[in-house]
Amino acid sequence: MVSRSGHEPTRSLPERVGQLYYAHGLFCSSHPFPVITFALLVVLVCCYPLLNLPLPGSVPQQLWSPVENASILVNGSHETGAQQARWFTGSPSFYVQQVVVKTAVAPWTRELVLTDAFRAPLAEVFKLLEVIRNYQHKGSSKTLNHVCLHIEAVKLKPDKRLVLPEYNCLMLSPANLWQQNPNKFFQDVSLLGTIYSYQVGYITLL
Repeated sequence: MVSRSGHEPTRSLPERVGQLYYAHGLFCSSHPFPVITFALLVVLVCCYPLLNLPLPGSVPQQLWSPVENASILVNGSHETGAQQARWFTGSPSFYVQQVVVKTAVAPWTRELVLTDAFRAPLAEVFKLLEVIRNYQHKGSSKTLNHVCLHIEAVKLKPDKRLVLPEYNCLMLSPANLWQQNPNKFFQDVSLLGTIYSYQVGYITLL
């Protein structure tokens, strides 16, 4: 008489792996269309960031030169051995002036939240924007409209066109997220949500 215990024999690791592969293969063979569709969706989602990669030849190029060598680059002289860029022939059509403002919230108390760390420094942008708008040359009556780069309509989606100026001076500012309106900025209860809503690279599932 052979006695049998109530416990099943312990399977080895290779047997468990084989059983797992068998169950996976059985599931795929029983549901081929859902499995193939799911695999294609995973591949498409993984390839989505490739759409944001710049095409060859469209990457901006930067040319840095000291002030004393600026005339050499503009005139195209090679007497000093300076290598001139092929796309740089003649005087520039316009130049971009970037204003960087560094601010901080001090003192930081326990009553403050994360949004306060962004709201207070960003509020200074509207003051700077007002100063730039009121620019006037001391030696003449020229204002910002006389020296800035004017642009026409922006070819973007309607929900994205609000952050870029149209038929006006090209001024790129964080204040554009609120249409350069300080009242909308201070009334925005989801400050970080507004900032990250225009971030490139996120996936929106409709």
